[in-house]
Amino acid sequence: MRFAHLIAIAGLVASFSTGCAKAGKEDCEKMYAKVVDFELEGQSEMVAKMARETLQKQAPKFVEECAGKASKSEVDCVLNAKDKAAYEKCK
Repeated sequence: MRFAHLIAIAGLVASFSTGCAKAGKEDCEKMYAKVVDFELEGQSEMVAKMARETLQKQAPKFVEECAGKASKSEVDCVLNAKDKAAYEKCK
């Protein structure tokens, strides 16, 4: 179950297009935290806790791959998503 979340988050970075304005490190850090929350939504507390610990270890790599490469508009889409359905449209 945890690996499916890792794959989903990695896929988000891979899906970034070549927009004009690029996201910075801080934006990518915020986005990662929000993506983790959305991906773990609906999981039991125990599963979410274990997955969150694993996913936090992946945060530096995600931020490195995101910062300066992801478009600001794509990151803003995730950051402004109010629910998982809105987040899914950002992918």
